Amino acid sequence: MQTTVRSTPFPSRAASAASYGDSRALILEDDVLQADLLADHLTALGCRVIAKCRSVTEARAELKRTRPCFALLDVHLGERETSKPIQRILRFYRIPYALLTAYPSAADAAPGLNYHIVAPKPFNPETIELAVAALLHKSRS
Repeated sequence: MQTTVRSTPFPSRAASAASYGDSRALILEDDVLQADLLADHLTALGCRVIAKCRSVTEARAELKRTRPCFALLDVHLGERETSKPIQRILRFYRIPYALLTAYPSAADAAPGLNYHIVAPKPFNPETIELAVAALLHKSRS
């Protein structure tokens, strides 16, 4: 089942940062500025960003080295690449992930995705916090 995250009121960052502890996150985003913003948001929440990858190749190599608690994935990486190969790896290892996209219907086109959520772009800190909370809840259940 797919979940779409929308911005709504949420608990204070201090309270949520304590509950996220040392959750490890992987970011797959081809836009360096967007990746840096995501990393800043995650760090502010108390998460540890283990990798900011710009391509499927980089993400695949990182997943051979370590396992994140969750991942944030851009759906379209450049003009020709998508994050679908990484989605398959994450599903295999039962690692929850959020698909970040300006085109939510593109995320709906991927069949069999029941261990993820969709967070719309442009994103804001509240949307990312809600996505992280949902992902960590999925990873613990």
